Amino acid sequence: MEWWIIGGLALVVIMLIAVYRASLRENRNITHYALMMLADPGVYEAQRKSLLEFISKSDAKGASSLGSEVYVVTGNLANRLSFNALAVAGILWKLKSGV
Repeated sequence: MEWWIIGGLALVVIMLIAVYRASLRENRNITHYALMMLADPGVYEAQRKSLLEFISKSDAKGASSLGSEVYVVTGNLANRLSFNALAVAGILWKLKSGV
């Protein structure tokens, strides 16, 4: 009779697991994005140029709103690019070995 309670709880658990996995994926993408920018000067220059263009075209009314816009755009960019962990590891290994 109370099967609907168990079903509802199971749905809540499934939703929480999905949100947790999405959060992990976003965090991993942002970390890879930051590592790529720090490790590869070409990526750094390209992203810096794009950021400056975005800032100059933004119609933000204050520093807080500009910061919020940049935060959202940077997160979306990191998720869209989603650098491969092996690519990031390869670039870091090249830096370590001096190639």
